[in-house]
Amino acid sequence: MRFIPKDLDVGFVVLCTDNNIGLLKNTVRSLNIYYPKKSCIAVVARTTATEDIDEMKELCPIYRGKGTVTSLINTGLRNGNKEWNLLTVAGAWFKGCEVKKMSVFVENEYDIVYPCVDKMRNFYEATINGLMIHRKAFKKVGPFCDENPLEICRLMWMLDAIEAGCKFKAVLGPNIC
Repeated sequence: MRFIPKDLDVGFVVLCTDNNIGLLKNTVRSLNIYYPKKSCIAVVARTTATEDIDEMKELCPIYRGKGTVTSLINTGLRNGNKEWNLLTVAGAWFKGCEVKKMSVFVENEYDIVYPCVDKMRNFYEATINGLMIHRKAFKKVGPFCDENPLEICRLMWMLDAIEAGCKFKAVLGPNIC
């Protein structure tokens, strides 16, 4: 295998877990600087005020999920880019090299790539910032469950993904702050 960066069609899904407009502005600003030609959507909880959503719509398209992080992930992956989607939490700052670093390890659309931060190498305990999933893989595996704590939902989804033939790859280095 040759470790050469690939030109992936990546879109960004910003999860607004706190419904904080300032954090969304920060993330969208960094994406506009370093990834100006890439698509970006944001996902907010159902309880977000209409006035806040109207202000957020000026930054990027907004979609409503339920009240859990997994519902925000599901909504973002269903409505995101038609190929690769990189998940991040509102407030994160991108530096322009994250997609390039992660693309090196992509072999096909059934690779699930995520950053290894603080020695958290397992998918179910790793950070959501930088989780990159192809839409075909998400459709094949199905949505994350919504009834359990986040780690359990991710563990159950990981087991379903392995059964569906997906490979999980933890990548050291793509620092998303």
